[in-house]
Amino acid sequence: MKKQSTPRVCVSCQRTYHATKGRTCGTCRRRRTIASGRERVMCRQCGERPAHHWRTRCHVCRAGGHAAWLEQKRRTRRVGAARAGRPFRDLATQQAQVAAKRAATARDRAHREQVHALRALMLKVAMAHGRSRAAAKYWIRYQSDAAFRAAEIARVRARKHLLAARRARPGSLSLQDERRLRTTATTCRYCGEPLTAANRTLDHIIPLSRGGKHIRRNVVPCCRRCNSRKGQRLKYARRDATTRARRA
Repeated sequence: MKKQSTPRVCVSCQRTYHATKGRTCGTCRRRRTIASGRERVMCRQCGERPAHHWRTRCHVCRAGGHAAWLEQKRRTRRVGAARAGRPFRDLATQQAQVAAKRAATARDRAHREQVHALRALMLKVAMAHGRSRAAAKYWIRYQSDAAFRAAEIARVRARKHLLAARRARPGSLSLQDERRLRTTATTCRYCGEPLTAANRTLDHIIPLSRGGKHIRRNVVPCCRRCNSRKGQRLKYARRDATTRARRA
C-alpha cells in the first residue's frame, strides 16, 4: 500500500511541502545536489553554458553578456597583477602566446619525426653498403648535425697540426717513414698476429703522454687490439699477448 504524504515544514526555507519522509523540500534538496556537483543544470537564459552552482543563470548571463563578463574577468586579473607586482597581460595576448607555443611545439615534433625517419633510412642504406652500425651512426650524425660536424672538423684539424708539429721535430719520423712502416709490416710486434689493412696501426713503446718521442726506435707496428689494450702503459708484456693468443 502506498504511503500517504503529509504536510511538512522545510527546515531550510520554512516553507510547507508534502512528502512521506525528509526534513527539507525538493527545491532545497535540488540546490544542495547542484552545489555539490552531482547534477549539471544549464542556464535558463542562454541554455548553452551550465548554471553557476545552484543558481539559474550562468556566470556570463549574470555579468550582463559575454563582453561584460570578459571585461569583468580582465579587470579582476588586472587588479590581481597589480597587487602581485607583475606585468598584466590581457586575455588576447595570452591566447596568442599559447597558440604560438603550441604551433612551435607541433613544428618541432614534426621535425623530430622527419629527422628520425631520415636517420633510420640512412642507417639502413649505410649498413646495406657494408658499413658497420657504429660507422653508419657516426656518418649519419656527421651529415645531419651541424654542431657535431663543426666539432669534428676542428678536432681533425687540431690533430693534423699536432702531427705536423710532431714530425717537424729533429729526428722524428716523417710521413713517408710512417707509410713505409704501415705497408711493410706483416705481423704484430706484441702478439705476432698477421696484420691487415683493417687492423694495422703504429704504437709508441713509450707513450707520448709519458715523455716518449716520435722516432723510429719508439714506433712499432702492431694490431689494433694490442694498441688499444696497451693504452698508456710503459710496458706491455709480450708473454701476456702470447698466452692470450695460445688460449684463443
